[in-house]
Amino acid sequence: MLLSLDEPPFDHPVDPRWGVTQDNAGVLSVRSPDGEYFAYGLDLDTPPGWRETADSSGSVMLVVSHVLPATDDPLSALAFEARRGMVCAGPVRFGEPGPVERGQPKVTILIDPVGQLMELAQFVCDRILSLDEAKRRARNGADA
Repeated sequence: MLLSLDEPPFDHPVDPRWGVTQDNAGVLSVRSPDGEYFAYGLDLDTPPGWRETADSSGSVMLVVSHVLPATDDPLSALAFEARRGMVCAGPVRFGEPGPVERGQPKVTILIDPVGQLMELAQFVCDRILSLDEAKRRARNGADA
């Protein structure tokens, strides 16, 4: 979350799962970690030397606003949204992520102790487990 435009997270590591590309016409696109377009066809005004800097550093600062209202002063609107926690920012790769950068798929294991206890309680109600067995499993882990 970006709370102030005065403190962009330049010290954070570049997230290689995101990619910002620019075609020969200068149109920008953003790919999300799932490989789909997060945004595309962005014909933005960029400052002189922006492309050269992005190419040499290999990254850009991606700033995503909650809702950037149409206004004559978009910077003030962005600052307003940042103060309210409606803006995210971070350095991302400039260019398409390669197969090595994407990494191997990872498995995330979510442990839900409340769900496990609810399941044990349901087993007791359904007379699948005795109350003593459910207590033992709750103390030792549901897989015990």
